[in-house]
Amino acid sequence: MPTARRLIGLIGILCLLCPAPAFASLPYWTEYFIPDQHDVWETQPVYTPVVAMTGKGKEGQPAFSEPNDLFISHNDQVYVADTGNNRIVILNPDGDFARQIAPEEGEGRLSKPEGVFVTGDGTVYVADTGNQRIAVFDNEGSFLKEYRKPVTELLPDSYFFVPRKIVVDTRGTLYIVSAGSYQGIVRMNANGDFTGFFGANRSTITFTQWMQRQILSAEQLARVTAVRPGESSNITPVSDGFLLTANSGVNSGQIKKLNAGGVDMLKNRSFQNLDQLVDVAIDANGFMYAVYRHSDGAINIYDPQGQALFRFGGISTDSERLGLFSFPTSIALNSRQELWVADSKLNIVQVFERTEFGDSVLRAMDLYDKGYYTDGQSHWEQAIALNEMLDAGYRGLGKAALKEGDYDEALTYFKQGTDPEGYSDAFWEVRLDWIQKNLLQAIAIIIMIWAASALSLRRQATKQWWKRITERPQIQTYVQEWGDFRYLLLHPYEGFYRLKERRISMVTLMTIMLGVILLTIGRTYWTGFSFDPTPVELRDPIWPILIVLGGWLTWAVANYLVSTVKDGEGRFREVMQASTFAFVPYIAFMPIYLVLTNVIVLEERVVADSLLTVMWMWIAMLMLVMTQVIHNFDFMEAIRNSAVTLLTIGVIWIMLTILTALGYNVYNFVYEFSREVIQYG
Repeated sequence: MPTARRLIGLIGILCLLCPAPAFASLPYWTEYFIPDQHDVWETQPVYTPVVAMTGKGKEGQPAFSEPNDLFISHNDQVYVADTGNNRIVILNPDGDFARQIAPEEGEGRLSKPEGVFVTGDGTVYVADTGNQRIAVFDNEGSFLKEYRKPVTELLPDSYFFVPRKIVVDTRGTLYIVSAGSYQGIVRMNANGDFTGFFGANRSTITFTQWMQRQILSAEQLARVTAVRPGESSNITPVSDGFLLTANSGVNSGQIKKLNAGGVDMLKNRSFQNLDQLVDVAIDANGFMYAVYRHSDGAINIYDPQGQALFRFGGISTDSERLGLFSFPTSIALNSRQELWVADSKLNIVQVFERTEFGDSVLRAMDLYDKGYYTDGQSHWEQAIALNEMLDAGYRGLGKAALKEGDYDEALTYFKQGTDPEGYSDAFWEVRLDWIQKNLLQAIAIIIMIWAASALSLRRQATKQWWKRITERPQIQTYVQEWGDFRYLLLHPYEGFYRLKERRISMVTLMTIMLGVILLTIGRTYWTGFSFDPTPVELRDPIWPILIVLGGWLTWAVANYLVSTVKDGEGRFREVMQASTFAFVPYIAFMPIYLVLTNVIVLEERVVADSLLTVMWMWIAMLMLVMTQVIHNFDFMEAIRNSAVTLLTIGVIWIMLTILTALGYNVYNFVYEFSREVIQYG
């Protein structure tokens, strides 16, 4: 018992010394999107929930019922379109009930309002969905006027004007999201005249629909349901005059930033997991906050260019926990950078406040985006102190070090931040400095090494022990085979004729393939960081080796089988050794490629990429010449044979995949069966 008590006490002390992080109690994860890697890592919260507003007033006003839209004015007053209660609720900046716009009779009476917008002078525009109009109130809540469906030939009688969201620009132009309006957002001037549709989405067709268009007649196509573009679900004003639209049912352009001409400044960018996008808010620095209904999260944060940064929150249907949503409908941002999110199923508005970590990261990212790298250094350092796995932080510190001229430190930061572009910029400066200081010495050392090597070889050639070794028949055979290997590089036809009907030693063939394997491993681990920023611990040479060796082996087998059917003269041994010798460009060029990737920058990568392309084209050409020479085909026969060989390789790999899957299933069955036999006797 004393031992047990001491053990329990020790565990308690350790728990006090190593407290759990404060965010462990949150009902959701916060994840950070790793730039350019299409992956996410868990991180500290950038926002945490603080309170849920119910909308009840001190004078007996009812709680929210299906809140569908939020708008936060310049003085942080919050306007809520309380659809179920047919009213607009105004909350003060702290979330307390202030007043409401809810006329019970007269022209101002609302019916199922789903959208609200407030101008700078306090005029309130309401998307009065149930009454199919836009209702306008002054800052005291008195009804002023209404906008109904415009009378124009441009809108057919079959078009239903059912406003759901509303935005008004500084000129008084109305932008209205109407239910079912796939044509785009309805645009009206201050007089209520229709001026056209705005920001329409593109329609996308599936492969089946494309096939229908190719096969069916015009009459048959007329009976097929038309392919219509997705609709806009919400619209948000931007301080610089742009409009953000949230679009559902589309594969790209889920968030659009439209100028006055309707051109998307985000260039129809594709956003992952936003097929159920609901609304989007934007802060003064251009960062966007999207709320959507998806199990992976509920809120995404994007930089001004649309690059995903963070996601957090979650959808829950079986519990009501602060921070989770059931049916989110709107999102808005106040001057304190607090996020307000409406939920029409839970009948609440939740408020999230930015954490210290989130504030540091987003401030630093804003300065980074604007080019103020040194100004953001302290923010990045603070963020990294809270999360050492933050790639963006090291990128920011790298930019700061680069601007200050500390290029070696910049290289370290860019490597930690997995930023090949920044690393390349810093390496350019490091390389330039090295060349200016050491170029002449390097040239002198290379000349001395070359001269010493040449002199040493001449001296060795005159020594008797060296002659005795090199004059051995077996050594001379190896030397001749390696000479033929080098000769093949520039003389493919003559080189393969030398190989025909010869028996190349197994030592030479194995040495060549060992060289190929070692160079493949070298390419995995020694390619320059600018060309392969994958962390070393995540690199795996197994698959590249299997691909190279598998391709070589299946080419030899398939080429021999196909050529045998086509009356080719080559024997399997000749095909195998000729296919091995065809890797001479790999042995010759890959070391040069590896050196280049470590001494050139990304602006010069065309040199390394061209070398790699030439290498693979050269290998393919040697395989073709090998087929022609070894099997005694003419040129066209060799091309046809090679094409069939490639097809056969595909069949072999498919069969191997199927057999592997079947073998795994058989193994799994035998394993489970034997385990049950052993367990139950």
